[in-house]
Amino acid sequence: MEKKIATFTQNNVDQDNEDFKKAKEDLDKIYDDIANGIKIRSKCNWYELGEKSTKYFLNLEKKMQNHPPLQN
Repeated sequence: MEKKIATFTQNNVDQDNEDFKKAKEDLDKIYDDIANGIKIRSKCNWYELGEKSTKYFLNLEKKMQNHPPLQN
C-alpha cells in the first residue's frame, strides 16, 4: 500500500483520483487496526501484570462501606 501511494505521489497523480483515495483509505484502515491491536494487548498486559487488590485493601473497602466516616 505504501509503495502504491509513493508511486502515485512520484507520478504527480491528482489526490482526487479514486485509486489514490482508495489506497490512502486502505492504508489508514491498516494503521487503525494496528493501533487497536496495540491497545488491546496493552490492556491485557495491564490486567495480567498490573496492580491487583490485596485482601487487606478489599477488607478495608468493605469495612468503609459498612461504616462510613463520621462528619462534623
